[in-house]
Amino acid sequence: MVNLQKLSVFLLVVGALTLVSAAAQAVIIDDFQFGTYTLGREGFPMPYTVSDTQIDASGTHILGGQRDVTLEKISGGGTQPYTAMILGFGATYNSAFNCTAFWTIEYGLGGDLNADLTDNGGTALIIDVIGGDMGLSNPVRPTPLTLTVVSGSGTASHTIQLIDNQIYFIPFVNFPGVDFTDVDQVSFMVEQNPAFNDAIDFAIDFFGTDADLSVPVQESSWGNVKSLFR
Repeated sequence: MVNLQKLSVFLLVVGALTLVSAAAQAVIIDDFQFGTYTLGREGFPMPYTVSDTQIDASGTHILGGQRDVTLEKISGGGTQPYTAMILGFGATYNSAFNCTAFWTIEYGLGGDLNADLTDNGGTALIIDVIGGDMGLSNPVRPTPLTLTVVSGSGTASHTIQLIDNQIYFIPFVNFPGVDFTDVDQVSFMVEQNPAFNDAIDFAIDFFGTDADLSVPVQESSWGNVKSLFR
């Protein structure tokens, strides 16, 4: 006799693995599984700007093989805010109260990417936000993240508000004039201002496209499946 509970678990696992496999066909801009850095803990008098470059010679984890990170610290306390790359978790941003800063990560500064982000059917950029506390307060602390895409035909920017831990979809149509079949540079910038998003902490563990990703795969979904085996 078929054990319906075990069969249900099996189908859930197969479904989850299918989605993960589909996600693997997306264009990876950065999976944040390569290169480490820590910026903002220098303790210099503010304001000051620090930057770092990580080179992925294989180009497996970082589109174009180069990630340029900049943190512009305008105000804060001690070594806050700061950003750090933690392998196995992602690019993190940590802050205390009364912090004002701009955190930017850029791809393509070392040479045009010439990347086709529509490959495998891509129609949107995606950013996976984890470990965030922006939505845990009352009121919530929406955090602006501005994406900028550069191509030979034009440059455009679009801003979203990070609140929940989730995969954010930013359709290509939000970047008028950009040729996504030949992208030269792409970047995102996070703004922190005590007036609307004081003392925030979060991480980004994937930046890429939605190619073949019909349903968002979130850590919580896979966690629910794993819990069935405990």
